[in-house]
Amino acid sequence: SKLTSVMEGIASFYGSGGGSSVPIANLKTGTACVARYSQDGNMYRGIIESVNSASAVVLFCDYGNKEDVPLDEIKEISSEFMSLPIQGLMCRLLAAKPQHGGSWLEEEITKFTSLTEGKELEAHIINKSNMVYEVVLKDPETGININEQFGARTEELQATVLKAQEGPSCGLVLPDQKYCVQMVAPATVEKVQVTWFINPEQFYCQMQTSQLAINDMMNAIQAAYCSKPPLA
Repeated sequence: SKLTSVMEGIASFYGSGGGSSVPIANLKTGTACVARYSQDGNMYRGIIESVNSASAVVLFCDYGNKEDVPLDEIKEISSEFMSLPIQGLMCRLLAAKPQHGGSWLEEEITKFTSLTEGKELEAHIINKSNMVYEVVLKDPETGININEQFGARTEELQATVLKAQEGPSCGLVLPDQKYCVQMVAPATVEKVQVTWFINPEQFYCQMQTSQLAINDMMNAIQAAYCSKPPLA
């Protein structure tokens, strides 16, 4: 698959700690890169969000999480690893609202975790606004409508008018190293897995149809940038 191939290529290309560090002139917001995630020691595609004297905040764009990464762990990304569109879809639950208004409570975030973590869910793509997908999440095993667990009324969801559809597309890789952006048409249903979340109105999903591609790309990245063997 495409993502798996990209990850395998990254792994072999940057093996044994290889790869060039990002030049100082390119250490700026929006620069595409490959960076090491401290929790597992693996290298992932990323986008620099901000730069400090000895580190930079990197968004791991295929998953949605971010981390402050030492500059010597941030590498230039080869063009061959740029073609696969970003796999992390930024989402929010349609019509979800905090129980008591204002901010989401810790107990609500814990509940969202228990309903989504490690599960294959159905995402009904309703709309896209400012690069965020409004979705209705359902657990096909239990039949639970996750939106309804966070304040969305059944009739409110049913009455939602689908907005103009936006067909799948992918932009070109530009000279300033921007990734392709994955587009998903509203009014479609995709099997997804939540990869990172802050609250029910801010989380990231990966489509299950991309999992083989993601695994291939991860193996490629590890072989290219790390002295680690390919992932199983």
